[in-house]
Amino acid sequence: MTQTVDEGVANPAKTYRLLATLQASQYVPINFIHLALVAILRDRGASLSQLAALNAAALLLAVKFLWAPLLDRYGARRGHFRSWLLVLQPVMALGLAALLPIDPVDDFGLLLLIVLLVVQTAAMQDVAGDALAVRTLRHGDRGFGSGMRLAGGYFGHVVGGGLSLLVYSRWGWQAAVLVVALITLVPLWQLASYHEEERGPRAQHQSISTLLAVFREPAVRRWTFVLLPLSWIGATSGYSLVTPMLVDADWSPDRIAVVVGMAGSVLGVAGAVLGGFLTRRLGRSQVLALSCGGQAVALAAFLPLGAGFAPVPLTVAVLSFFAATYAAASVAVNTILMDLTRRQFAASDFTILTSLASLVTLAGGALSIAIAEHTGYQPVLLVAVGLVLVATAVNLRQPDPVYRWGVPSVHATSEVLPTGRRTS
Repeated sequence: MTQTVDEGVANPAKTYRLLATLQASQYVPINFIHLALVAILRDRGASLSQLAALNAAALLLAVKFLWAPLLDRYGARRGHFRSWLLVLQPVMALGLAALLPIDPVDDFGLLLLIVLLVVQTAAMQDVAGDALAVRTLRHGDRGFGSGMRLAGGYFGHVVGGGLSLLVYSRWGWQAAVLVVALITLVPLWQLASYHEEERGPRAQHQSISTLLAVFREPAVRRWTFVLLPLSWIGATSGYSLVTPMLVDADWSPDRIAVVVGMAGSVLGVAGAVLGGFLTRRLGRSQVLALSCGGQAVALAAFLPLGAGFAPVPLTVAVLSFFAATYAAASVAVNTILMDLTRRQFAASDFTILTSLASLVTLAGGALSIAIAEHTGYQPVLLVAVGLVLVATAVNLRQPDPVYRWGVPSVHATSEVLPTGRRTS
């Protein structure tokens, strides 16, 4: 059967604002914990083993897919994922508020327990926010919606990892924690008045075979195991060398933090918004191809840095350009993964697919650093440029994913039932 393209939600602007705020409210506490709190603890005399234990809390983010089926199956009849978010947001803020009366070093054991609670809640909030986007945004809105979400994430990075440190340096521990906790509560006002439109059936029965049934669709296998890894591996392999190259070029840690963290995030916001706009106008594959081409230019411009030549203006310009193109590529990738997700398993499918993408990113970064130790930076950068150029050429010829999960489309559709069987 042939259906018409679903053009958009009834009030897309309200949905965009909510999704951006939710993403920011997740990244503010996460970056406060794993960037600002590390600096605060070290400033107060914490040991490296304590900092390592704090960083280990991030492992909870890597297993968030374990909670996704729970969020798919249970939820209020009116506003399935909204009901989860209305609980998770205040729990996250209350967890942060529990840090106010404690001394972060003297009460480190208690701090670590609270941090684990906050990180786990943030991981579940991330799953619920992803699923809300999948089930609420229609085909025409997904590109710009993904861009707004990513922009919110960059904003959360700046506030949680940078602004909170400035507040700490001026007004102390309690002020920094209070600011982060209050920002985490901001989405509650939007959620209270937001109407979540239910589209498609709710998951009733979930087994391992049912959840893995998403990979029976050829488009899912092609994108998640071939096209997206090809698109990511070159960019992440090259970019992972930036910080070691800057250290070898005698940049101070403070300068690296400002340039890589703050400047990159600001341009990332611009790249995310532009990527969302172009994704709707040009299509997912075309924006991914253009972004890969831009990354190839940026990675080639890193070659002098690999030889120790790192003038500040040029380095800032190249890093900013890479951040913008990487953000645009991330928008296209997230939009594609939303397209490949079954609506009745919105939380489970999207979390599994994004986890695979994250695995490729981490593996590419680790492998490139290990190889660079033996070959030097420049050969690895040249290989990364070649991989990104291949990804550019492949994506230019690749059509956008065909909708196969009962989503309105100009293509024939089929629906995968909760049992994993397909009807057409």
